[in-house]
Amino acid sequence: MSANVFIETKSNEDEAHIDLDYITDRIIIMGDFYKNDTLNKVRSHLNHHHRDHYQIYNLTPEPEYNIEQDLDHVHSYPFNDRNPCALHIIIQFCDEVNTYLKLSSRNTVVIFSKTGN
Repeated sequence: MSANVFIETKSNEDEAHIDLDYITDRIIIMGDFYKNDTLNKVRSHLNHHHRDHYQIYNLTPEPEYNIEQDLDHVHSYPFNDRNPCALHIIIQFCDEVNTYLKLSSRNTVVIFSKTGN
């Protein structure tokens, strides 16, 4: 059940692609941003479809992707793309995601990385 989400606005110039891939109905992968207002569209989409039932996990260490300032419910597990991270970080990340998903059948996690991988 993988689906990509596109958000279209009134004019083609304002059209924005939000790189959200639904891996399952409760696990979403989010990639790079295409426009400055994309975070607002991401917030709007998540609040509309998953209000009060989502957490975002930021795996990107670069300061320009410090989404904690712009989005709510963000947890950071930064490591460099295409490089392995420490095993204890992977275990901690998986435990936190698993615990959150078990709290409610409505809970959804969004995993953000620069490349969306």
